[in-house]
Amino acid sequence: MPLKNLPIASERMLEILLSNPDHGVLWFIPTFENGEEAPDFWIEYVNPTGAGLLGFQADEMLGQALSKLYEDACGEALQKILQQAQETDEIVRQEGALYHEDVPRWYKFSVYPESEGLLVSFQDITDWKESARLSEARERRYYMLFQESIDAIFLADEQFELLEVNVAFTDLAGELEAELKGRFLATFLSSADWERWMAVVRQELEPEGHEYTFRTVGGIKRTVLMSCVKTPREDETGYLYIGVIKDVTRSRLIERKGILAEKLLMTGRLTRSIAHEVRNPLTNLTLAIEQLKDEVEGQVEDADLYLNILSRNVERIGQLIDNLLDSSKPRNLDCQPCTLDEVIVEVEKLVKDRLELKEMTLSVRLSEPAPQLRLDKEQLTLALVNLCINAIEAMPEGEGKLELITGTDKEWAWLDVKDNGKGIPKEYQKQLFDPFFSQKQGGNGLGLTATQNIVHGHGGRIEVESEPGKGTLFTLYFPF
Repeated sequence: MPLKNLPIASERMLEILLSNPDHGVLWFIPTFENGEEAPDFWIEYVNPTGAGLLGFQADEMLGQALSKLYEDACGEALQKILQQAQETDEIVRQEGALYHEDVPRWYKFSVYPESEGLLVSFQDITDWKESARLSEARERRYYMLFQESIDAIFLADEQFELLEVNVAFTDLAGELEAELKGRFLATFLSSADWERWMAVVRQELEPEGHEYTFRTVGGIKRTVLMSCVKTPREDETGYLYIGVIKDVTRSRLIERKGILAEKLLMTGRLTRSIAHEVRNPLTNLTLAIEQLKDEVEGQVEDADLYLNILSRNVERIGQLIDNLLDSSKPRNLDCQPCTLDEVIVEVEKLVKDRLELKEMTLSVRLSEPAPQLRLDKEQLTLALVNLCINAIEAMPEGEGKLELITGTDKEWAWLDVKDNGKGIPKEYQKQLFDPFFSQKQGGNGLGLTATQNIVHGHGGRIEVESEPGKGTLFTLYFPF
């Protein structure tokens, strides 16, 4: 319809037509018929673009009432928008669907009240709405995958400040999502692990095969595998990192237990063979010594002194063989309801004199409430005393500080045995629990093996952190 045929050619209409050639334009005249309270709206003008967007010819629309053009409430959305603008005399901008041949099309309407009628500018946004719907559906699916993943997933900025985390991440870290947002990933890793992780991010190291120790908010250490991808921000002002953290603590624990069981099996075979070969000569030596005592009594000066030395050393060899046999077989534990606090009370009694003799201090920090566990109190006390004695021997007299600290998370109760001694070189730490490995002069290398055997017998695990010159930390974990 030519512009000159318009009843009213307002400046606003001219501006819309000239600046938005892809917009549809309609001019409505509100008309009340038969005493109706709500007006109908008659179409006095439509531009060709508008007619095409609505699926009509311009001639079909001119002079038609909106209710007649769209029957059976197919134009109800536009009818309500027009009525709102008519009643409020204010510009109304809304989205609405119109039906043409039972097919809905979505439009974005801007209605401008004028003194002579209502000017409407509109766009067909059906494709955009469908695209948005599909995008929202994809977003919901991805968010569901994000939240329901069994692995911890995070979204972080270039400094690895956490922006989003899933449920698995909150479970791993032991903290609520709101508290985790804004924290830096570096706070969960040791400085050495963080440097290694950044080397992987910078592609200086291959990403596969690197394990990290992830320390939870409660102090529990988890063995994890980590990976991430770098993606541009939507506004192209930088990058974001999407990372996945897989908790492999249990699988590594099972692997270590399997390796230990194999070592103990081999050690047991070797020990039984040695015991068999050594005990027979020891028995003969013992009998010979007793015979000599009878024969040389009072005849040889200092004979008793030397024969007693022989007897004590034979007895010591026999005890060593017993210890070897004991350390190489699984522990038969008598587990009863007990707390770590009760065990620590016994340990304090047993190491008190040794600490006082060397002028060292003992600090105990216990979590509350102390959870009930199933423990063999006697065996676990022996294991802890062994760790404490090792710590005392590693610390300088008059300066030693021994700490016993307990804590819990959702799955584990844990106990730290911490000292400020000379520390353990990194290259030795993986061998600490191996049978016969010892750094102490005169040590038989069976104490830590027995300690680990006791902890594993409780279904737990033992880990060590140490740095030469800064002390050592042993952490024992026990399942609820």
